[in-house]
Amino acid sequence: MAGKSKPGPIHLRIVEVLKRFPNGISGGQIPQELDKDGLKPEDQTHLDRRKRELKKWFVITKEIATAEVNGKKRRVTLYRFSGNRVEIVDEGQISQKIRAEVIRSARGRCQMCGRSVEKHGIALVVDHKKPREWGGTNELDNLWALCETTLDRQSDSGCRNFL
Repeated sequence: MAGKSKPGPIHLRIVEVLKRFPNGISGGQIPQELDKDGLKPEDQTHLDRRKRELKKWFVITKEIATAEVNGKKRRVTLYRFSGNRVEIVDEGQISQKIRAEVIRSARGRCQMCGRSVEKHGIALVVDHKKPREWGGTNELDNLWALCETTLDRQSDSGCRNFL
């Protein structure tokens, strides 16, 4: 798969949304825009993973900004499409065995904020402590389970932002 993967239809639709917002769009706004474009919520499964995968094929920049969300000033991460990558960046995938080990060792809790799957209804994802771009590896000691906000798409709350 390395070097040969191509973005799927959902990836391309996310990029089209990013292109419509040259000044940036928050992670919470992306599913709303996809919904406006007719992409039903049931077709947006694994959307957060697909957003993170965009970095394989596209250059996406991030900026922290202050925005008004539900009448309150909040810090949000804005994402901008900056172009196509010259070379596809397929990072080695984390094996299912290691992914399962990381999730099991987290015992149902986000290893950053402590929220739990059972009590808070969060989803856990495996992420790098030291990002691959900074020399991090897919070794067990560089991985942890973090919550991924799946229910509240109105804001960029939770421990993770995509990409």
